[in-house]
Amino acid sequence: MTRNSSVASEGSVAVIDVGSNTIKLLVAKLSSLGDLKVQHERSDATRIESKHSAGGRILTENGIIKGLKAIERLLQESLPYEPFCVRIVATGIVRDSVNGKLFADRVHMVTGYVLDIISGDEEATGIAQGVGTDSLFSDQSNYVVCDLGGGSLELIRVENRTVRATASLPLGAVRLAKRFVKNACLPSSQSEMDVISTHVHQTLSASDFPFPLHPFFMVATGGAFATARAVFAEAKNISFEECEILSSSDLSAFLAESAFLPIDQRVQRFPPLPMERADIMPTALRVMLTLLEYANTSEAHHSLRNLRFGIAAKLLDYGN
Repeated sequence: MTRNSSVASEGSVAVIDVGSNTIKLLVAKLSSLGDLKVQHERSDATRIESKHSAGGRILTENGIIKGLKAIERLLQESLPYEPFCVRIVATGIVRDSVNGKLFADRVHMVTGYVLDIISGDEEATGIAQGVGTDSLFSDQSNYVVCDLGGGSLELIRVENRTVRATASLPLGAVRLAKRFVKNACLPSSQSEMDVISTHVHQTLSASDFPFPLHPFFMVATGGAFATARAVFAEAKNISFEECEILSSSDLSAFLAESAFLPIDQRVQRFPPLPMERADIMPTALRVMLTLLEYANTSEAHHSLRNLRFGIAAKLLDYGN
């Protein structure tokens, strides 16, 4: 999987997570206390383009080139930390594209590193392991994790800090915006938002994911949730760290104010909202709200620690 397959208890590891909307780097090591210590992070706003073809979804040549260049940039950023192990993984759109292996072969040919296209189950388990390294939730043993990406929505039910059920659903914000929104740079229509909500509800129902029947603790991860948290923190004039809880009322107000603005006005109205995410943000918010409604909960607790943290934790033998 990497140039150096040995796993040591000391030193740094680098993880590159190739998502549909961003490509992220994490360099981490274990602290003297055994905690996962972040040495360097970077989020590269590279959206890997795809399109439908007669044979199924395919990554475009432009998308492959952009993704490859982003991976090369992030690999260069990791070098000063001299990681003993580097792992590159792809999820969502790459996993679902018929030419995903071709992209992986190109990455290996150019960089010398293997790009692992991981399954939905492996992705979900890695996300749960990442959340498990977040000290904010160290007193939580039972919860549901939802990770919203560009290509998919991952759901993980954790009981006694053990993964009991997972689901990987094709409900990513980039995927749904392409399918249901005519022009994501223009104001969304109410009918578009309604269609997205119906589709998400039907997909969740068909998944048979075992949401707890009683009130439960939900953890939310992914770039769209992080963006919403930043927007809410600024609006409330509090720090990002103080704005861990994302309520359905705040999400609903954000959707109502942003969805019916053109993209340039969305960015002006909500400065923490980056241009590269502003087009899909209304779709992401509609997915979040429908998920909370379906799960019969009114809030989620945001964590910055998801897949790449879980992979790093495993490479470093975290917790053992």
